[in-house]
Amino acid sequence: MGEGGWVERIIDPYLLPLSDVIICDSFRTREILEQSNTKIKGKVWTIHNGVDEILRPKKKSKKLLRDLGIPSEANVLFFMGLFIKRKNPFFLLPILKKVQMKYPNTHLIFCGVGSLKNQLIEDAESLNLAKNVHIVGPVFAEKKCELMNLADIYVHPAVNEGFSLAVIEAMACGIPVIITDGFSAQEAVTDGREGFICKTEEEWVGKINLLLKNSRLKKRMKAASLKKVKKEFKWDIAAKKHLSLFQKLLR
Repeated sequence: MGEGGWVERIIDPYLLPLSDVIICDSFRTREILEQSNTKIKGKVWTIHNGVDEILRPKKKSKKLLRDLGIPSEANVLFFMGLFIKRKNPFFLLPILKKVQMKYPNTHLIFCGVGSLKNQLIEDAESLNLAKNVHIVGPVFAEKKCELMNLADIYVHPAVNEGFSLAVIEAMACGIPVIITDGFSAQEAVTDGREGFICKTEEEWVGKINLLLKNSRLKKRMKAASLKKVKKEFKWDIAAKKHLSLFQKLLR
């Protein structure tokens, strides 16, 4: 959804009303679906994603920091996702520039791929951020866990998205998250508990600075994130919800 293309424009409007059950991964997606097609009201269910058990809190890898050219004492912001317009990665560069006014030893890791990668590199260079911006390709399993645990704060500035798996993966590693106001990641993050939901650039800068300053707040958010993931975002929880729905459909 939201990417366009013939499947979304032609196939979905025909196929969805023929379905007995439609499962999506966020309440926001369910709302959009039901608004776009009145014939499917009452058929749409929300079941949130789970997190891979391999993702857990770990100490920062000094070797990995060294390999990336990041000082061991640096503050690290982390983004994971596609380098595309709706993920809004460019938004983070001026944020980093302003955060460095107070915390100059702050670095930003972009993990992912996408058509905007070269433009992202050029913009970082134009803002004199090349030494503090690090772009890494997609990683999986234990390597993802190791890379994500370099972060002090996970930053997710998407402007249009379904339920973000990367957000709850960061939470599973005990990392405070800062997200944009207005999309379904809010179904995972309660503002001020597991992280912050921000609307303006000033709010983003202020909340990042607050977390970099306040280690007690970071520890509290870590505990809240781990508790929420355990309670709501495990794959066995999602599997049981799917099974229950399938059994209800068969009955």
